[in-house]
Amino acid sequence: SSQVVATWTIDTSRDPMSINPKLCPAISETIGEFLAHNLTVAERVTALLLPFVPELDRALQTKDPLKALAYYDNINCRVHHDLPLPGSPPLSMAAYHALYAAWNEVGIALFHGSAFSLGPFYATLLDNMAAANTGGSGLAKFRLFSGHDTSVGPLLAAMGVFDGVWPPYASHVALELWTVPGAPSNATVRVLYLGKPVVLPACAGAEYCPLATFAATLKLSIPDDYQEACKIKKLTSDASVTAIDYLHSVWR
Repeated sequence: SSQVVATWTIDTSRDPMSINPKLCPAISETIGEFLAHNLTVAERVTALLLPFVPELDRALQTKDPLKALAYYDNINCRVHHDLPLPGSPPLSMAAYHALYAAWNEVGIALFHGSAFSLGPFYATLLDNMAAANTGGSGLAKFRLFSGHDTSVGPLLAAMGVFDGVWPPYASHVALELWTVPGAPSNATVRVLYLGKPVVLPACAGAEYCPLATFAATLKLSIPDDYQEACKIKKLTSDASVTAIDYLHSVWR
């Protein structure tokens, strides 16, 4: 026998499940602000990459640290598929590991600075849980959302459990809703990342977190007015470019 599985898609320009500057232009500002107020991130990136400036310049033909980091995903894919690294001679594994470490540092700013931009997706998750908890009819017992590493990272940051390591290939987050018939206030949520339970800071050490507490945590990253939150603010402070300028000045 066969079973029909409903599948929904969305145009990439309107996708709220990943870091999407087309949908939410303010992302660039919030990430810049995070970096500006956490200059230690920029300093660590610089310290990691400075020893490899000549090698990165030769292999990637750029002296710009941000452009060098932009090649990381391609390089990482090559490593995992046993393909030669760019350059002649090829980029060394030491340089690759430096890029990996720097990429993780950037991820801290990227995911924390953009967590709010996935607000509509978080709202969908909570709406589904609320409906299932109150015993709505015809609801799917399992829902699969297919996204990106830039879906997983911000979600982890919004829940307060991003560990500073960029989500690896095939990363996944599972949200289990445990309901109690006739007692919706007793429902709990268990979060698993890469198949292992993680405990949200707000859940007081409990692996099975009260649904109300879990929802309150995610709601902190759901803007009251998404359209307004995603507008470019043209911040009067020049802090948003400080960290990037710092990287550029030290690199040169």
